[in-house]
Amino acid sequence: MTTQMIEIGGAMEPPVVTEHRRLTAVCPHCHRRVHGKMPTGSSTKTSYGPKTQTLVVYLFALQSIPYNRIAGMMRDVFSLESFSEGTVKNILKRNAAKAQAVYMALLDHIAREKCAGMDETGVYINKALCWFWCLQCAKYCFVFADPSRGIEALKRHGILEHLANLVLCTDRHSTYFNVDVLTHQFCLVHLIRNLQYLNDINETQQWSRDMQKLFREAIREANKAEAPPGAEVRKKYDERLDELLDQDVGHYGKDFQTLQNGIIKCHDFLFTFLDHEGVPHHNNASEAAIRILKVKTKVSGGFRTQDGADEFAVFHSIADTAKRNGKSKFKILYQLIVEEKPDATFIEKYIV
Repeated sequence: MTTQMIEIGGAMEPPVVTEHRRLTAVCPHCHRRVHGKMPTGSSTKTSYGPKTQTLVVYLFALQSIPYNRIAGMMRDVFSLESFSEGTVKNILKRNAAKAQAVYMALLDHIAREKCAGMDETGVYINKALCWFWCLQCAKYCFVFADPSRGIEALKRHGILEHLANLVLCTDRHSTYFNVDVLTHQFCLVHLIRNLQYLNDINETQQWSRDMQKLFREAIREANKAEAPPGAEVRKKYDERLDELLDQDVGHYGKDFQTLQNGIIKCHDFLFTFLDHEGVPHHNNASEAAIRILKVKTKVSGGFRTQDGADEFAVFHSIADTAKRNGKSKFKILYQLIVEEKPDATFIEKYIV
C-alpha cells in the first residue's frame, strides 16, 4: 500500500511530499501475515503532515480565523493548491475526536484542586444564541459550549460531579449557587465595578464608596498576609458589612436598592478568601479564559455548527492549559496531533 504525506515548507516554498509504502510479510514461524505500519497513521491515499494540521488547528482555535480564510492562507502562503474549507473541517474534526480523552481528563485534574472559577459568555451557533462555559483553576482549563445558560448545561457535560470539593469563584449568576460545592467566593472585582457606577450617578452619597473601601481593605489584608487571616479577621469585616447593609439606600434610587439586595443574597460568600488559602477575591482568570470567544464573534460572527463550537472548545481548553503551565501552545497541539492515540496521561507527560 502506498500513501503520500503532504507537509508545508516555508512561506512561498513548495510543499514537501513524502511517499510511504507499507509492506506485508509472512512470519516463517507462526505463518501469520504481518502488515507494516503507516507513519502517518492514515489509510488514505493522500494526507497532510502534522505541521500542516497543527497550523490549521492553531489558526482556528487560537487565532479565531474562519475556515475560508485558513484555506486561502494555506493556498496562497504555503502553495497547497487544493486545500479547501472541507479539508480544514476534516482536519479539525479528526483531531478533536482524537483529543477527547485528553480534553475530558482536564475535568478530573480540576476536581482535585482546592479552588476553581467559572464563567459563561454568549456566542451565536448556527445563528442561535448559545453559551460558552469555562471551568478553570491555576493549572487547568475546561471550556464547553451548550444552548443552555442554566444547570442543565452543567449536567449534560458532567460538570456537577467534579465540583463537590472545590471553592468556586463566580459572579452572581444564580446557576452557580444551585450546585453542590465546598463553598463559594463571589467576585469582588464585579462588585467594586458595580459600586463605581453608583458613585458616578450620585456623587453626593457615601454608601457605595464605603462599601468599596471595605472590600479593598479586605483585599489588602489578604494580600499582605502570608497565610489566610482567618475567622477573627473575617468576623471584623462581616460586622462592617452588616452595618452597611442595614442602611436605607432606597432613597438614592432603584439601582442602589437593587445592588444592596444582591449583596445581601451573597453575603456569606464575599470574604471566603480570608479563610481559605489559594482562593482569589476575583474571577478574572475565568473571564480571561473565554475572552477569546468575543474575538471569535468579531472575526467570524460565531460558529456555523455545534460540532464546530465543540471542536473549538477542545483545542482551546488544551492550549489554554498549556499556557497556564508555561508551555508553548503550538508545540502542545503539535504533540497532540503527532500522538497516535493520546490518552489521559498526555497531560502529565507533556503539559504539567
